Amino acid sequence: KDLAGGGATYDIGVHFLDLALWIMGHPKPTSVTASAYAEFGPKAKGLGGWGADILPPPQRCDVDDFLTAHVKFENGATLVLEASWAAYLGSGNRVQVLGNEMGADLCPALYGEAHPLRLYGDLGEDPIEIIPDVPRASGPGGHAAIIQEWVAHLEDEEAPIPGWHGAMATQILEAAFQSSATGKSVEL
Repeated sequence: KDLAGGGATYDIGVHFLDLALWIMGHPKPTSVTASAYAEFGPKAKGLGGWGADILPPPQRCDVDDFLTAHVKFENGATLVLEASWAAYLGSGNRVQVLGNEMGADLCPALYGEAHPLRLYGDLGEDPIEIIPDVPRASGPGGHAAIIQEWVAHLEDEEAPIPGWHGAMATQILEAAFQSSATGKSVEL
């Protein structure tokens, strides 16, 4: 922990929190209630490629391997964030958006890579499920595309992703760890 600061939450959770905040339009967070656990890593179990069970002795994994957080926002919205390196579950990522007019579920492990997204709503009085064709990005993907975008806007007066977006995500995660440590909700 002294070297990494955190585990699954800072490694994976921050990216899904960032995505969720972007989808939501970055509403102002008001409180965070969370629980963080370090059950598998300290025992060097279940981490696979994440590290502790492939490192030579002496092994040390003293960071969270699971966090669940409930975030409330000023506009009445809520967000549930779960991040884990190790659990007795299948592997994969999932993003669900539950709106009052439509919902969305993005889960390649459940729906397959070809059509990983489902949209749900009503058409008149009838419930509907839409399976859209999601176009694949052309050109570089992943980190390379993000770096190219960042470099392309170095001289812009306003960054395409303002610094306060990162500050908001950091504030929420710090509050989550504080909540876990104290067992109380943290007001923001």
